Amino acid sequence: MLLPCRILLSLALLAPQLPSQSADAFAVPSAASPAAASPRPKAPRRLLILPDARADLSNPDSWHHHLKANVVVADKDVEVTIEDMPDPYSFNTKRYETFWLNFMADELALDPGTLVVAHGTAADAVLRFVEKYEVWGAVLVCPGGEMYHAGERHGRAYVWPAVRRGCPWLAILHGNGDPIMGDTEARRMKGALGVPLRLFREADGGQQRLRDHTGSLPEVEELVLSAF
Repeated sequence: MLLPCRILLSLALLAPQLPSQSADAFAVPSAASPAAASPRPKAPRRLLILPDARADLSNPDSWHHHLKANVVVADKDVEVTIEDMPDPYSFNTKRYETFWLNFMADELALDPGTLVVAHGTAADAVLRFVEKYEVWGAVLVCPGGEMYHAGERHGRAYVWPAVRRGCPWLAILHGNGDPIMGDTEARRMKGALGVPLRLFREADGGQQRLRDHTGSLPEVEELVLSAF
């Protein structure tokens, strides 16, 4: 009965030895995992404009296009772009949430040098995004409220301390009488995020009016320029 054991032992000694591998070597990298953050510059290097999912970007007179054309930062090398992104409310699942969070990190490349102007649904997405990732700052135009609903069956409150860590500079433009986020709720959000009075502006009309607004939107332009 010893012969089979000797044969097996001999075969094992003749077999090529594979280099030892740690468990991490076989781990599948996750795009949703935050990469090591680069140092935050003193001023933004990039301005990214993210419209509400229902905004009509084909209209060259929309305020988003006017913002891109009007914001001139003297003596600064700042890239200004308008991008579209998936509507975070299209599917109320965690899998879809992972998709659009990864889209923001990988395709839109939001990073510590990015100042993002996020309107409506995009503002909600940015608030969720910066709980985990870092951006230079954000101008939130008519965010949807204190409760986060995309990817959540019953909704939950945003984690404000995490938002403040991921987005150290914040400004809010609230639409007076907005049926989506009321005036009192907007002021509570301002307090929770520690937004100073000079970076909290109000405009007539709610999210829908500002979504359809044509021409320049001076309140947003002033908030953006105050970041430089």
